[in-house]
Amino acid sequence: MHILFLSLFLLSAGDEEAEKILYIHVRVWGEVRNPGIYRIPPNSDVIDAISYAGGPRESADLGKVKLIKGTRAGEIKYVDVGGYLKGKKIEIPFVEQGDIIYVGKSTGYKIYEFLRGLAVFAGIVAVVYQVFGKEGT
Repeated sequence: MHILFLSLFLLSAGDEEAEKILYIHVRVWGEVRNPGIYRIPPNSDVIDAISYAGGPRESADLGKVKLIKGTRAGEIKYVDVGGYLKGKKIEIPFVEQGDIIYVGKSTGYKIYEFLRGLAVFAGIVAVVYQVFGKEGT
């Protein structure tokens, strides 16, 4: 409770340093409802960051969420958020200032998109055949 009052006091003072202490900026991209840059509390983990972005879309692959560490160039971690949500004992890492969380598309959804595109293409071919293919007969 004291932290809440301290936070409100520091923010009401308009102190930029206070904001740096109270929030970190992370980027959440990919298959989340509202991708973007988020200002979140510094003790937040990967699941918290995804939640701030509106949660995952149905097309999300939560089994391999990519965490790109902003403070340590080149460090990439893969987090099995889906496994954690199913009860597996998996450590969910905390995010830090400048981190990027990328939620990719699931393989099933990629197959669905491919088949949907194929169906559209087949429909176009059928129409073209109906219009132009019968002229020669």
